[in-house]
Amino acid sequence: MLSCHRSNFNDAMRVIQDYSHTGLTLREHPIAFLRKDLAARSIVTCGEAMSARDGRWLMTAGLVLVRQMPGSAKRCDVSDDRG
Repeated sequence: MLSCHRSNFNDAMRVIQDYSHTGLTLREHPIAFLRKDLAARSIVTCGEAMSARDGRWLMTAGLVLVRQMPGSAKRCDVSDDRG
């Protein structure tokens, strides 16, 4: 289970409230609050995924910005706290 450290909890809640009210935030990226736990699980940043060698299996986490339709399409654009 991923966790948000107690010191960041109020900041994370503000980001969640921003997204629920407006669909965006000018505060921290939501993934920033989980980055330490993601890194511990070998989940790479979007930038690391883009620079990985072809054919390498990896996991990344982020917010889906654009998804191709139909569901069989092979592309989606993802954003994380590192750009």
